[in-house]
Amino acid sequence: MSAGDARGGTTQATHPGVFTLAVWFGLLTGYTTLAVLAQAKLVRHRFLHASPDLPWATPLSSVFLFLGLGTLLWLGGRVSSRLTTGAVRIGSFTALAVLSILYQPVGLHRGAAALLAVGIGWRAATLFKRHEVRLVPVIRRTLPVFLLIFLLLGGGTFARRMRAEQQALAGLVAAPSGAPNVLFLVLDTVRAASLSLYGYSKPTSPELTRLAATGVRFDEAFSTAPWTLPSHASLMTGQWAHILSADWTRPLDTTYSTLAEFFASEGYATAGFAANTWYCGVESGLARGFSHYEEEPVAFWPILRSTAIGKALSNAQWLRRAVGSYHKFGRKNAPEMNAALLGWLERHHDRPTFTFVNYFDAHGPYDPPAPYDSLFGARTPRNNPDLKPSSTWDPGEIAAQQRAYDASIAYLDHMLGRLLADLRARGMLENTIIVLTADHGEEFHEHGVMEHGNSLYRSAVHVPLLLVWPGHLPSGPVVEAPVSLREVAHTIAALAAPVAANPFPGRSLTRFLDPHADGTTGANDTLLIAVSYASGLPASYPVSVGPLRSAVHDDLRLIVNAAGREELYDQRTDPGERHNLTGDPAAAPLLVELRAQLAGMPIHDR
Repeated sequence: MSAGDARGGTTQATHPGVFTLAVWFGLLTGYTTLAVLAQAKLVRHRFLHASPDLPWATPLSSVFLFLGLGTLLWLGGRVSSRLTTGAVRIGSFTALAVLSILYQPVGLHRGAAALLAVGIGWRAATLFKRHEVRLVPVIRRTLPVFLLIFLLLGGGTFARRMRAEQQALAGLVAAPSGAPNVLFLVLDTVRAASLSLYGYSKPTSPELTRLAATGVRFDEAFSTAPWTLPSHASLMTGQWAHILSADWTRPLDTTYSTLAEFFASEGYATAGFAANTWYCGVESGLARGFSHYEEEPVAFWPILRSTAIGKALSNAQWLRRAVGSYHKFGRKNAPEMNAALLGWLERHHDRPTFTFVNYFDAHGPYDPPAPYDSLFGARTPRNNPDLKPSSTWDPGEIAAQQRAYDASIAYLDHMLGRLLADLRARGMLENTIIVLTADHGEEFHEHGVMEHGNSLYRSAVHVPLLLVWPGHLPSGPVVEAPVSLREVAHTIAALAAPVAANPFPGRSLTRFLDPHADGTTGANDTLLIAVSYASGLPASYPVSVGPLRSAVHDDLRLIVNAAGREELYDQRTDPGERHNLTGDPAAAPLLVELRAQLAGMPIHDR
């Protein structure tokens, strides 16, 4: 017996190996993190932007991080024996554990969290020296329990998802005979002004142009909000964005029925595929009613993002530059979305289907693959600078960003053409309604603003809209009257299930094809658009000071900010919105009407 053993201690050989310790600490930290997140979700009602795989992905992500630290300690131990001691390992792992937990949404500054983590790690190392003879057996005994919990969480998550999907499909009623399939495609962040389909000088959308020739194109379609979640929520429910719960920090609640719920009630198999996992994931509320819904894939980077430190690493620009990537690691691209959709359709051809796909390829940071990264001139710089005050953007930087955006749209357009060709070759486009639109647009400093969600100018809310159903809808007509995406839900339901009770407000957009079908042209409808206050933005951005509201009536559009400042533009003669007509006597009568419409909007500073 060694002298150390005789004194009641343990020898180095009895210590768990550094990687065993890494797994133990990783699992324990993961479970503690889940408890913190559960408290934030259930007690404080926080919108976590979390995947349904969080119960098993968070512990696994935590293990990845601790194995990384363990590797550094192991390599360091080959240089200095001091790094092989149990106290150093325990102290280091404890510091990482505390930092991981405090990086969660607990309201603590990250600098303070780091200092606190180091202090607690130092204290843990000291305590371990005193009590290692009792602590080491605890680690050895509890590790198998932690592993079993992980297996149960992972298996339970997958089993629950599979059972829910099977039950949803098994409970479907018989679909009406001859019911058409519905393919609902939403191109995240694609503005109409950057599509050659709508007259843009660069050939960004030849495939969409070919698709539009087989259906109906709407030239003046407006989203109900300038960013993802409220706009998608409006598309799914047929409600104005400003009356929905969906916002920066709140998901869509269950107040209003969704398209997926409607089609499930009609006997359809329903599936959604979201590439925008931040605001279109299951937690957003958009998945309600779908029997199958895919967001984050089971892959390394999405799993790593299940912890706060892992998320910070995956978003770190220095790491992206080091590996030559300029967007979020693990970002889902169009080929992956197409493959997922086609695979699901192959398995569900026994009944009509309602499928929704959200594409993210044109969303910043703009990073089209070769050869599209060199399209439209010089090689497009793919780095997307952090959001910054408008005064710091120079013309060359703006032009470079717009080239990359245009190239990203061209790539997405190509992949949409591939999808349609594959569907056609497999006979999956027969009796299929195709609805293609975008949730919002993008701004390139036209009004001193970049990106989206920051204003209500035309670039941010004017979007493409196509309705295609060969043999049922005419080929080639163009609707020039302003329309709102709010009425897309009513339109889809009316086309696919004309005899069913339509639960969505508004009227079918097909009224513009047959102006007197419902006794009116609908051309005089007033369209409403809104965005609520967003914190943390440069003061030059309109939404940084309060909510914005807009109303569109015929050719005129009114925008009102939180301070009551009004901007009135003629959409037809001034699409760039350069000439404010609020002082024009000729516009006064309609201005009064638009003000009245906006006065009734229940916009809250959420």
